[in-house]
Amino acid sequence: MTEKNSTLFHQYDIQISNTERRNSSIAIQDCYIVYLIECRPKKTESSTKDIQSTCVFRRYSDFETLRNYLVAKYSWVIVPVLPEKTISHTWSKSHHDRTSVEVVERRRVLLERFLHHLCSHPTLSTDSAVQTFLLQNDGWKHIVDTSHVLNKSESLIPSFKLNLMQHERTKDKRFLDAYQYAIDLYSILYNVLRARAKVADRTFVFYQSHNQLGRLFSDWSTTEDKLGDSLQRAGHFLDSYSGQIEEYLHEEDALMDFLKHQASYCDVIKSIVEKHEQLLEDNTKQETTLGIKRTQRDAYANGKMNFSVNLLKSKLFGENEETRYAKIETMDSDINDAVLHCQNADIRVKEFNKNALIELDFYKSMKEEQMREILRSYCLLQARVAKAASKSWINIRDSFSTDTMLMSHKVSRTRFSHHNATTNLKDLSNKFSKVQINTKSSVRRFSAKSFSIDQLIESLKNGKYKRIVALVGAGISTPSGIPDFRTPGTGLYDNLQRYNIPYPEAIFELNYFYRNPKPFFDLAKELYPGKYFPNLIHYFIRYLYDQNLLHRVYTQNIDGLERIAGIPPEKIVEAHGSFMSATCQRCRQKYEGEDIRQQIFDDQIPKCTRTSRCSGIIKPDIVFFGEDLPRRFQLYVQDLPSCDCCIVMGTSLAVYPFADIVDSTTRSTTRLLINRQIVGTFLAQRPYDVTLIGDLEINVKEFLIKLDVFDKVMELMKRENEKFQNNKKYHNAIKSTTTVNGRLKTAETFIEQKRKFSTINYYRQEPQTIFQSKVLFNEATKAIIEKYNDALLFNRRRSKSTLPVLVSKPSLSSASSSSSSDSLNSSLSESELMLYAFKRPSDAKARSVRQIIPTSITKVKKNPLPNATLRIAL
Repeated sequence: MTEKNSTLFHQYDIQISNTERRNSSIAIQDCYIVYLIECRPKKTESSTKDIQSTCVFRRYSDFETLRNYLVAKYSWVIVPVLPEKTISHTWSKSHHDRTSVEVVERRRVLLERFLHHLCSHPTLSTDSAVQTFLLQNDGWKHIVDTSHVLNKSESLIPSFKLNLMQHERTKDKRFLDAYQYAIDLYSILYNVLRARAKVADRTFVFYQSHNQLGRLFSDWSTTEDKLGDSLQRAGHFLDSYSGQIEEYLHEEDALMDFLKHQASYCDVIKSIVEKHEQLLEDNTKQETTLGIKRTQRDAYANGKMNFSVNLLKSKLFGENEETRYAKIETMDSDINDAVLHCQNADIRVKEFNKNALIELDFYKSMKEEQMREILRSYCLLQARVAKAASKSWINIRDSFSTDTMLMSHKVSRTRFSHHNATTNLKDLSNKFSKVQINTKSSVRRFSAKSFSIDQLIESLKNGKYKRIVALVGAGISTPSGIPDFRTPGTGLYDNLQRYNIPYPEAIFELNYFYRNPKPFFDLAKELYPGKYFPNLIHYFIRYLYDQNLLHRVYTQNIDGLERIAGIPPEKIVEAHGSFMSATCQRCRQKYEGEDIRQQIFDDQIPKCTRTSRCSGIIKPDIVFFGEDLPRRFQLYVQDLPSCDCCIVMGTSLAVYPFADIVDSTTRSTTRLLINRQIVGTFLAQRPYDVTLIGDLEINVKEFLIKLDVFDKVMELMKRENEKFQNNKKYHNAIKSTTTVNGRLKTAETFIEQKRKFSTINYYRQEPQTIFQSKVLFNEATKAIIEKYNDALLFNRRRSKSTLPVLVSKPSLSSASSSSSSDSLNSSLSESELMLYAFKRPSDAKARSVRQIIPTSITKVKKNPLPNATLRIAL
């Protein structure tokens, strides 16, 4: 056993954080990928002040050189293998280009895993070349070149391969079994990978064949009246069904990379056995040489040497005794040297056998655990594919149900479930309470024997956990004032009666959204980001990030409080989407969440303005029932199996596939559940499961107090919330101005295009769209100027900059004189003039508006606020 902090893995947090594509100086086509390796010292008691963080760039060829050096120097060690550079066992639509983004990302993950295995090995991590490779930009190649290990190993390969063909293999059964096992395992894995590639090809063709069916349904919908909407929805679901498989198959590719990784270890095992045979061959040669020298010495001493020219000369001319004794002494010296070589060879063989067998035993134990996780993840993936397919076909079936049938079916289902719940409430509650009590007592007894909360806190203090993954649900946002979904009485699903929906889940169902989107957008006003503050639980996760402990947080929430708490977006996986972006449901045009905020708060349904023919509904990128999860969610395949601690908070684990990912951790991973009740697989506890049941905020507070970081987290929360309040105040101050600027930028283009024609006739055709009442204009202009000036004053306090202030508050009179136009030009910016053009009260004043706009655009050029300031505020 090695001491703590004796390897690089215990001293540093090693990550390949980024990849970069570079071009050769000779030809642009010769591009290559470099990987940024970051080594941060772990904060432990034994760490010294001299250790600093480092960042180095390395190419794939550098990894190859380092591994070849280690293989040649440490012949008995199972050196970790590198990921393949040329993609093998692929299906037709997989990424064949080895420089594509997906392939490079998968290679980055495997290279990071290679470094972790390398640095956790007690022998390899102490090598000077490995340490220099990770911690210094230059110097490691000089160590490799001066050792001359690679040259020696390369010179031995041809003769060694030839000798292997000339003698029979070792008689050591342990090495023979290992060699045969490696051959059999490689053959099996090769066939498995090839069969999987064929299955992936056929599965892809099967799913893609439904794409044509979806197009036909969409074309069919144009020829029908009442049936057209159902056909269009069915076509949409068929398109979604046919397109989802490619994402799953790419996820399979990532799993198959780990399987290829295991197949590569077979060659490493065979090479170790071959090195063992090489040492035996060298030992045999040394013993043969020793026997020949002893025979020659005895024959020369007894005068019975074979015929030779030197023997003939000595017989003819005679030989001195001194010369004879000198030759015998030389032979004795050679014999002693040969004996010493034989002894050293025996020692090398014994040491190699001892170390190699230890390595083989360790590999077998590691391989079994990793293979179980790979196969288990593959089965979970196939189960998710089947669930997604089943959900798609259910949605397609419901598309052809009439509204009356669908509503009655849902209502009857809800009534039936309520009736059953009412009649059997006492029996179910009694049974559940008994089961819950028994479960809790068994959990406590099991935790006391194996792993407790105190042990987990001690491990956190000692820096044992450096790759923490958090899984959170709606429960962590309830202290901020946002209701969760499923809590009886206070949950969101129990308080949706005012939206007049048939059943609670309908507000997040795609079929119902297409028929009636108004309830969802009414609810969106209450959940839209910017209304609530992060709480203690969010800043607990933020504190983990500040301490370089948080690897990723997977959230079911759509409120965006994790972002507001200061956690970077690359550390967040929003499994159910967010309001940060939106998509047109017809043309798939992308929008920012801020682009549709004002329409939602104005009780309007956002419509697409990309083309005049589209006018599709713009839906925030919230995952509805029946939709696929974001592609970024698939990161759990890499994150969960590699994490050392998984924290689950505020979730019922009732929504799939999010509920499945908590089981993707290994059995040796510590899992902490902080929740109102025990959920999911925490009922059947693993050896390293810890549960804190009760009020979530109170439990987190007590946990932080025991961890001795409660004051730090509270100080962080106070500081960040003050910053958020200032940003929110600033955002509210410029909210009206920025919204008008965005709208009137479109208005400017619109009026400029229509001005080329006889605009007075055009304006008369659409008076309600273009002109509003006189009162509305006066109120809007006054509000704009007031909030504009508030924003400027607030901005001065922040940046101490000098910006113009709109002091006049004009009002429209019935006459459209030149004096009013001049005062308008002098008092309003370009944005307000655009509003003026659209808010004119009557057709009679359209001419003056048309005359004002061209001159104002050229003369008045005032930017209300700097763009950088707007971006910071928003």
